[in-house]
Formats: sequence, structure tokens, C-alpha cells
Amino acid sequence: PKDVHTRRDAVLALSEAAEIIETDKKMDAQVTAIEANRLSPDLVPAAALVAKEYLTDDKKKNAIKVIKKAWESQPHPDLAAIYSEIYEGENSDDREKGFKLLAKMNPKHVETKIMMAEMYLQAEDFPNARRSLGDTYETVPNVRTLTIIAAIEKGEGADDSVIRKWLTKAVSAPRGPQWVCENCSTVHSVWRPTCFNCNALDTLTWMDVPETNAELASGSERAPFVLDVLNSNDSETAQIDLEVEESLTELENVEIDNDSSKS
Repeated sequence: PKDVHTRRDAVLALSEAAEIIETDKKMDAQVTAIEANRLSPDLVPAAALVAKEYLTDDKKKNAIKVIKKAWESQPHPDLAAIYSEIYEGENSDDREKGFKLLAKMNPKHVETKIMMAEMYLQAEDFPNARRSLGDTYETVPNVRTLTIIAAIEKGEGADDSVIRKWLTKAVSAPRGPQWVCENCSTVHSVWRPTCFNCNALDTLTWMDVPETNAELASGSERAPFVLDVLNSNDSETAQIDLEVEESLTELENVEIDNDSSKS
């Protein structure tokens, strides 16, 4: 089918762009990445790469346009992170306005709710962070949603026992969506055009990790400002948060070792 071939062309173009970037041929990399994004606007890694390049060139409007288009079909934390960079240094009102525009592209998606909650957390607007997160920490309990609700509770002055409850749940909670190969179910810490385990092309999908492979997941589930809120003062929560962090680090090391053994 034409759409399958187009998608494959986009993946190959993105792979080429990533290789070109390593040679410092910036212009060639931009052209190739833009072509990949044109062929498949919903290919998150292509959108992220193009948006980064636009942002580097101070073409913020172009970066926003690319991220909005991708967010409409596939909200993703990598896109949210770049979008946050676009609004660095802006006043809180402009930042909120900008994020609300992106949220409108896919308002009911869990990733949108998380993005808005994190944005308000960074602004230390804890009531709006709670409203934005909604009940996702109950309907989609994973490391990210549970640590966010813990940070909100901390920001609102909850007892350590309440904060500890959420962080304890986070230690054993699912890590949330990861890049998983649809062919062999291998989990990857970052997207790549081919699976490092079975070498299948374009089989990595952003999805919840199968239970049997959960220990291979990696990646930073919490934005730095979430940790800032959790570590804002000395309390018993600091110890349990350290335990969460150590658990995540151990899991990340598992995947790094696994990745190296198969390369």
C-alpha cells in the first residue's frame, strides 16, 4: 500500500538525517529530517528532530507548527519537552496560553493531561496541576502519574504519610508507554529505525510495556521540576523518593546491559 511505502520512506529518511547530524552537516540533516516529517507528520521522532532543528535556528513558529501537527495524532513526552523549551523565559501567562493551544490538539489524551499538570507544577500552581491531571493517577497508574500526584500533594502541604503512599506505589507501578518492537516485544530506551534485537524495520511503537518485559524499560519518567517539588525540604519523603530513584536507575542499567549485549 502507498501509505506503508510512504511511512517506510519517512523512517529511512529519518535514519539518514540522524546519521548526517553525527557528521555535523547541519543543512543536509535539516533537509532530510524535514522530508521525513513531510512524508509522515505523525512520526514522533521525525517531528521531534525537525522541531529541535527549527528551535536551534530560532524558528519558534515553525517548531510549534510541527509539534502541533504531531500532537494531534500522537502526543508524546519528547514533543512536550521540546515544546517546553520553546516557552522557556516566557511569562507564566504566555506560557500557559501556549500550552493550552497545544492541549487543544488532543485534549482527552492522557499525555495531554500529564503535560498540562507538569506545566502547572513548574509554575507552582498546584490546584491547576491537580485539575489538569484529573484522575489519571487512578485510571492510568504508572511511575509518571503517581510521582506527579505525589508532587502535587507535597506542593499543597500534605502530610508525609500521604506523599509516601503515592511514592511507594510508584516504586512498583508500571513505567508507562515505551518504545516496543511489535515484532519481538523488545523494549528500547529510545526510538530507532530497526529493532536492535530482531533487526525488523519500523516496528517500534510507543505503547505500554508487556509485563514480561517491564524490567527492560528505561527513560526519565519525571521532569526535573517534579523532583524539585518533592525535594523542596527535608522530610521523610526524601528517603522514599530516593528509593524510587534508585529503583528506576537499577531498571535503566538492566536495559543498558541488555542493549549492549545485543549490539
